[in-house]
Amino acid sequence: MSDIITTILEKGDLFWNVEKQPLTLPNGTPTDFFGTVRTDTDHMFTSVKDGYEVFQNWELAELVTKLADERGFTIGDCGSFKDGAKVYVQLDMENMEINGTELGRHITAINSHDASHGLKFGHGNIDMWCENTYQAVSKELGRSIRHTRSLKAMVEDSLNVVEQIVAEEKTLLEKFIRMANKKTDIFSPTVQKVVEVATGVDITMSPEEAQTEYSTRRLNTASDLISSIEMEMGRRDATLWSLFSGYTHYSTHKAGTDKSRAESKMSGSLQKKDNEILELLNVLA
Repeated sequence: MSDIITTILEKGDLFWNVEKQPLTLPNGTPTDFFGTVRTDTDHMFTSVKDGYEVFQNWELAELVTKLADERGFTIGDCGSFKDGAKVYVQLDMENMEINGTELGRHITAINSHDASHGLKFGHGNIDMWCENTYQAVSKELGRSIRHTRSLKAMVEDSLNVVEQIVAEEKTLLEKFIRMANKKTDIFSPTVQKVVEVATGVDITMSPEEAQTEYSTRRLNTASDLISSIEMEMGRRDATLWSLFSGYTHYSTHKAGTDKSRAESKMSGSLQKKDNEILELLNVLA
């Protein structure tokens, strides 16, 4: 194992393996199912059939290292969610500036040990000033790629996906630039629409009507979002881009729970909502 792969595994606390162990009934009768088990903790992620192939963390690190070498990227953040049910390694690309905001850019390779998905790649960015993050919808490689083909073939297939992602990321940055050139203000119908889509709250209602219509929790959620939007639109030009930055500040730092937020932003409901808000604003740009 190379020093680079070892460093990735140590940095992300990924220095462990997963085994496919046979499952039996309480009376000892064998079944057709196996459990994917983290060997250092004996934590079982899920049950699978015999044909399921485990893709180890070191194999993910090896693959990403090969991709970094091929494309000249650097290895970035890495880690896991839900006790290791999902693991990820990121490839960092060159930063970019939009209207005075420095954006960190990366490609994320994410694999699951709970069989929720195969190996996926996606692209995203981070606002370097306040660490707002955005992750685009990921592309999943076919499950047949894993362990049924050589590392060379996996690298080639992954590079094809990465090339698609790089092209999509260029289109995304063009969207951001268009949005940054579209003026708006905190009292615009667009802000009202973003809050309504994100939280389900109509902020054009009077306080009395809103208290009758919505729960305190939902009103607090809308208030948190509005606060983030006001902050981001106040510290830079009031545009659709700063409005989106306000939304991503909310989804990065306030939405959901502290325990689940990071995973949800990368591959869950918050990621989907981020993309829904982005497309809403892109139509107006």
